[in-house]
Amino acid sequence: MITEADWIQFVFLTKPPAGIEWKADATGINKERVPDSFIDILKKRRLLKKMPPPVTHPKYPDLRDRYLAVMTRNNYCADLHADILRQLKQKEFAEVGVDFTDGVKKLFILPQH
Repeated sequence: MITEADWIQFVFLTKPPAGIEWKADATGINKERVPDSFIDILKKRRLLKKMPPPVTHPKYPDLRDRYLAVMTRNNYCADLHADILRQLKQKEFAEVGVDFTDGVKKLFILPQH
């Protein structure tokens, strides 16, 4: 069973617990219900803001690539958090897609029906 602590780490670098088998639903997507404790955290704190695209500075050209990586992760988290709260308003619970490719658990936004 996945603990809430595993889930809250937000799964960019976590490995799946031993003995867990993920089964896809009829659409072929693995789903996981978002724990209430994580939703409570999202409700209490200020939502992440999306970061603007980088401006290239001639003195520090290598910082642009680093900024793009941070911006991408931050903006994805902001979208995922907003989607979780949107689902919560619509159906009183939220689900995310789960992918364990390469032994790393990755969350993604489910397609809207």
